Amino acid sequence: MRGRNAIGSLMRRRTVPAGPAAGTVFAPKINAMSARSTSPIPGVAPRWIGLAAGLLVAVLDVVGARSLGLAFELNGRAVTGWVWLYLAVSFGGLGFLVGWLLELRRRERSASAEVLRQAEALDRARSSLAQSEKLAALGQLAASISHEVRNPLAILRTTIQNLEEDPGSTDDVRRSCAFLRDEIDRLGRVTGSILGFARPVAPRPGRVRAAELFERVKLLQPLEVREKSLRLDVRDASGAAEIGADADLLSQALLGLVTNAAQAARERGSITLEARSTGDEIALSVSDDGPGIPEADRERIFEPFYSTRRDGHGLGLAVVRQIARAHGARIEVDGNEGGGARFSIVFPARVAAPPVRKPIAPPVAAR
Repeated sequence: MRGRNAIGSLMRRRTVPAGPAAGTVFAPKINAMSARSTSPIPGVAPRWIGLAAGLLVAVLDVVGARSLGLAFELNGRAVTGWVWLYLAVSFGGLGFLVGWLLELRRRERSASAEVLRQAEALDRARSSLAQSEKLAALGQLAASISHEVRNPLAILRTTIQNLEEDPGSTDDVRRSCAFLRDEIDRLGRVTGSILGFARPVAPRPGRVRAAELFERVKLLQPLEVREKSLRLDVRDASGAAEIGADADLLSQALLGLVTNAAQAARERGSITLEARSTGDEIALSVSDDGPGIPEADRERIFEPFYSTRRDGHGLGLAVVRQIARAHGARIEVDGNEGGGARFSIVFPARVAAPPVRKPIAPPVAAR
């Protein structure tokens, strides 16, 4: 009954629409854009170029007329300056007007293009927000279902195990029980991954070295590593640098990457755990010698419920990315030099080594 109420409340939850606050993030900056120069000459507006061109044409007209022997006189008095002034005002004003209209037209085109770009960005943001809310609701719904399924699975596994260990059971019954037990264990791992993904990550950062994390991973290596007789190699080039992270959560993320690498590695292959310091960053990498990951799938493998394997549930790498983001780190995937894939959790300098807090001395009692 509690499960139905929880599921019903999740199904009745409405998606929150993107309100005005979301639109202000992508509001087009038309005013700032219109202040930019639309002239081919940087720093000079087209209207001033038109005015200068008009004045130049007036000067050329007067100079050309004088060179042809034409004289501008009125009642016996030379009026060349007045003629030039008239032509300058006429052509200069016309050039100023043409440049101003051209500037307005270019500004209108730029504003239209900017509004279109911002509208497309707003549409993408709204689509991404809606997709994130759908995934969040789906994750919570799946977590509720998984929570209700775990107890019946445990009861079924106990019953099947008792039936398998019953002396009166035949070989066929034991084989069927073993098959059912393996499937129940697989469903238990899936429900555990769903609950782990839906649970909010709250790291408790401390100072930890890569060597300590790798030693813990080798001690708690997944079952797939032993089943395929894989070799775990460690390369620590971090210079004993310390990382500000939750050791338990980071070990969980590395174990998830090792499990993913073991599933892709070939029999009796190798998995490499590597720590390297590049500038102001520290990277923890897990690489394998498997077939690698195609370029088209590298952007989607971290999405929840997306998997390239038939028996995969698509939550392992999503949980790893969730843990990395909770620590302010990023996760990268690329090809390995010897073939296969390499996943790296990169920590920036600001979380590479948290400052050590000095203990506060107790106050001295006044005598």
